[in-house]
Amino acid sequence: RMTGNLPEVTVTDSRTAQQAGVGGWSVSGQADAFTSAGRSITADHLGWTPAVLTPRPGLVAGAPIATAVDGGPGLQSSGELASATAEGRFGSAKLEAALRLEVPIGTQPGTYTGAMTVSLFPVD
Repeated sequence: RMTGNLPEVTVTDSRTAQQAGVGGWSVSGQADAFTSAGRSITADHLGWTPAVLTPRPGLVAGAPIATAVDGGPGLQSSGELASATAEGRFGSAKLEAALRLEVPIGTQPGTYTGAMTVSLFPVD
């Protein structure tokens, strides 16, 4: 088991009320498999616990996502980091997540690399 933190993510919503309407936004993340010399650890072994560093009404951290070892789906599918309603979307929001990689027993040693994609979407 290895732990770490996602680098801080800052979302700045500068849309006018007319542009955004009654919408907010959502930030999600999804990981690729970790690979090393032809070996891989699937992304369902990576989980997270999101956090909002700038709390305010209408700004909510996503639900924790458990790893496959803990019976969860991991981040092989998209997981929500945070979301904002029309009320919570204004200004800048700082987000982070505690990451947890649980490597299966019998995984060959090595330097494994992978990527995580973090995406921002408007929500109507």
